[in-house]
Amino acid sequence: IGTGPFMVTSWTPGKIELVAAENTWRPAGVARMEIFGLPEEAARLQALLSDQVDIALGLNSDAFDQVEAAGHRMALTDAPGTRVLNFRSIPEDSPFHDKRVRQAMNFGVNLEAISENLHDGKSVRGGQVAKPGQFGHNPNIKPYTYDPDRAKALLAEAGYPEGFKAVAEIIASGAGGYTEIYQIMANDLLKIGVELELLQMTIPDLVGKLFGRAKWAGFAFDM
Repeated sequence: IGTGPFMVTSWTPGKIELVAAENTWRPAGVARMEIFGLPEEAARLQALLSDQVDIALGLNSDAFDQVEAAGHRMALTDAPGTRVLNFRSIPEDSPFHDKRVRQAMNFGVNLEAISENLHDGKSVRGGQVAKPGQFGHNPNIKPYTYDPDRAKALLAEAGYPEGFKAVAEIIASGAGGYTEIYQIMANDLLKIGVELELLQMTIPDLVGKLFGRAKWAGFAFDM
């Protein structure tokens, strides 16, 4: 709306160029800025280490030591959302229609291991979509514990003692290890008998599916 510190002078695929706005209530600290779209985390990291960029967003915790050794500093911010696997309208003949199956999948994923191994212990397990401090958060709802034996028992009780196959569509993103989260999740679920095939999609793909402009490949999706 024209009140920010910068004005866009060029917007092309993969790059936005901006200059400092002269008449603004919060002036910029630099005269110009370029924003590059680098989807791969490795590309963002190398661009920073080779001084091709001044700031790199969405780096994973395994890059922290390299960044600081190169003389840069890491600024950690709390992610605004919770990574979840959603289920859209489920027909009665789908395994996901049974609450016990959904509970089994929660018991079957080692959230603490994801935090420790992927995020260096800096991410927090969630038991609900709303985070502490956000509207709707209920402090009485606790995260699931990792209990693969209970997960297998629930699957057997629901009629799937040998497990089942399913498809989940996930957003292709290199920020925050999002893709790796679902890969680890799928590996954990395989141990309880749920073979979860991951298909990548972009955010525009997701929007198109949510509004009925594109077909879903399965009943589970990342959001």
